[in-house]
This record gives sequence, structure tokens and C-alpha cells, in this order.
Amino acid sequence: MAQTITFPVQNMTCGGCAARVTQLLKKVPGAEDVSVNLADETAQITVEQNKPVIDAISALGHAGYPARTEEMRLAVSGMSCASCVGRLDRALRAEAGVVDVNVNLADESATLRFVPGATTAARLAEVATKTGYPARIASQEDIRDHGEIKQAEAEGHRQAMILAAALTIPVFVLEMGGHLFPAWHHFIARTIGLETSWVIQFLLTTAVLVGPGRHFFTKGIPALWRRAPNMDSLVALGAGSAWTFSTVALFAPSLLPQGTRVVYFEAAAVIVTLILLGRWFEARAKGQTGAAIRQLIGLQPRTAMVRQGAEWVEVPVAELSVG
Repeated sequence: MAQTITFPVQNMTCGGCAARVTQLLKKVPGAEDVSVNLADETAQITVEQNKPVIDAISALGHAGYPARTEEMRLAVSGMSCASCVGRLDRALRAEAGVVDVNVNLADESATLRFVPGATTAARLAEVATKTGYPARIASQEDIRDHGEIKQAEAEGHRQAMILAAALTIPVFVLEMGGHLFPAWHHFIARTIGLETSWVIQFLLTTAVLVGPGRHFFTKGIPALWRRAPNMDSLVALGAGSAWTFSTVALFAPSLLPQGTRVVYFEAAAVIVTLILLGRWFEARAKGQTGAAIRQLIGLQPRTAMVRQGAEWVEVPVAELSVG
């Protein structure tokens, strides 16, 4: 769908400048209905995708008439892997007026340079959210608070991992113990029975998936539905498939081919538990990174000594300028 983009152009001082800018924009492939306004120093083009906008801004910059751009930072949540970074990067770059994108998985942020008038900061946050990664315009406090947020997340993952492990260990022992000690299966068969063992595994594994592993399904399945699968989607598919097949084998074995009645409850439970362990390590590492960043920010000088005449005066760094 065609969009009309209006953006500010710098250094136009006369009709000749406006004419040169017009000629440059008309040569950009995909840019149509070019209009340049010298009075308010803007240019307007109609495009059907974002690439002509980037090409136009590049051409103007090389010719000495740079388009004015702004930079913003988004605080993004929900990214779990490099695939998430790539998906969000492509979605933001496709938005008209976006010149450059840098998505950072480590501190869960996206830094963008865009042309005011072509898009807005609120619109870019909305694009990220619709892609599946809730975002908001970041403030300076977000940089300081990132470490505390990650530490809180790490604690949440630790507690979830401990609960999942407590539920998973009995499942693993019941099903896999016989591979280490063959007599274990005979003991289970003579005491509680194989069917009862499977029922116990079903109950404990269901508790793992519904409890500490719930967010893999609440986040992964919607991402799969949007045809944008992420790591949560893979975990949900793997654990969900093992649990579903095992549940059918336990309660409706007649639906399966003869000789295939086995259960994999321990696989579903172990997958979730190990991923939660990894998420705990990851969040803890990010929290430590955030603490290091805060320490570096704390080392930044707040004031500087400036010579004014014969005297040295202390002024805030924010008030310094060249010359």
C-alpha cells in the first residue's frame, strides 16, 4: 500500500537547493509524487515500501542536504534468542521512515534512528508489540533498573526451576531407574504396578507443565499461531508432544498401533526443567551485566572544569558544547 512520507531536509537555502533536492529524489527508484517545500524545509514522497525512503535519505546526505533524523530507545520484553532479535529487527526496518535499527538481546532493548514525520516513537513501539515483543519507550531509569529487573526474573526462574525439579525427579526415577538398575522395573511392577507408575508420572508431569512450565505454552503457542515461532514455541511443541502421546498411551491405548504403547512423561518434564535452569542462568548473567553497566554509569563525570577568562569554573557536563 502506497504511503506519503514527509520529512525535514536541512541546508536548503534557495530555489536552486530545492530544485536539486527535487531532482535527487526523483532519481530514487520507488519514490513517486516528489514535492519539495523550501519554506518549511521539507520533502514529500510517495512510496510502497521502506527502501526508497532509506535510499532517498542516503542520497540527500551525500549531496549535502541531510534529512533530519531522531534516535530513540525501546525497552523490549519477550526476546529469548537470536531468532527473536532477527524477527524484531526485520519488523522495525520494514516500517516507513526507519533508517537504522540495533536490537540488543543482552539488555533487551532496541535503538532506532528514524525520520520524524514519517513515523513516531509510539508507532514503532506498537510495531514491536504487534510482532510479539511488548515494547515501550525507554527512559534513563530503565538503564538503571534493568539489573534489578533481571535479578528479580532470575529469582523467579530459580524458584520455578526448583519446583519443576522437585516434581520431575520422581518421574525420572520411576521411568528411567530401570535403565540403570534393571531390578527397579521388576520392583515397580511387583509393588505399585506399571499402570499406577504411569498415572503418577502423568500427574507429576502435568503439574510441571501447568505450573512452572506454563509460560512456555502461553507465549510459545501464540507465537506459533502468528507464524513467528521462538524458543518457547519449540519447548511447548517438544514437551506438549511427549505429554500428549504419553497421555493417549495411558488412557486410550486402543488409538495407537499395536506395540507402540510407551510413555515419555519424563521427557516432557525434563525438557521444561532444564530449560528453566538455563533461563535462570541467563537472567542471572544479564543481571550481573546490568550491575556492571550501572557501575560504569556511576564512573561518568558529572561536572567539568572550564576556563572562563582567567578563572576555572566548574559546570555540569550536560551544559558543555564545542567552542
